Amino acid sequence: MKLLLALLLAPAAVAADDAPKTPPAPPWMAPCAADAQRLCAAQKNRYECLSSKLDQTAPACRVELERVSGVLAKMRSGAAAWPAACGEDQKKFCAQGVRRPGPVIECMWRRKKDLSPACRQRVSDTLADLQEFARVLPQAAEAMTACQKDQAAFCVDATPGRGDRDCLLGVYEKLSPRCRAVLRKP
Repeated sequence: MKLLLALLLAPAAVAADDAPKTPPAPPWMAPCAADAQRLCAAQKNRYECLSSKLDQTAPACRVELERVSGVLAKMRSGAAAWPAACGEDQKKFCAQGVRRPGPVIECMWRRKKDLSPACRQRVSDTLADLQEFARVLPQAAEAMTACQKDQAAFCVDATPGRGDRDCLLGVYEKLSPRCRAVLRKP
């Protein structure tokens, strides 16, 4: 679990010769490639486009899109459950200067023996959700890791999720090479 936490939440070292590269397509895209080309060729966000046309996609693509949708729904549900399960523990143990979700989860994991049972379970569930998120959406997980320092420097007040991405794209030229490589400005 500590290795997963380190991979997902810790800033990754950046080699001096790290130049922006085009990342491979996400795993869910393989069974959706033909549908994406046919239905969403001109769209930037293929996932949103294909999801809006689910009834027109091939069965294998539909299965993958529903899997991704399920992971994202589980992440949103976990985030919504966090305040009730961990709000008090977070204030007590991890409130000093910790504002971003990644560092909060890392702090809470380090203090897990001190947490209430409900919060300990929520932290454990959140880490399991992050592991599934990284498996299903590796590029998004890579962006979380690659852009952690950039978020802290430029977008500390942005809403986690889409707001982070929008903020980072707004300061694209100031970002680290590794963060720019995974974000790919539209």
